[in-house]
Amino acid sequence: MISGILAVDDANFIVGQRSVERSFIGFAKFFLAFMAYKVGQTIIFF
Repeated sequence: MISGILAVDDANFIVGQRSVERSFIGFAKFFLAFMAYKVGQTIIFF
């Protein structure tokens, strides 16, 4: 019973790690796009 709970917990942890990686990649892409947008605005202003 306990080993089953641990196995489920491990699976949830692995899935959690993957979703964290995905959301981090998504955030990184958004951040890069945002920075490019800001830099583009700055170039337009100058």
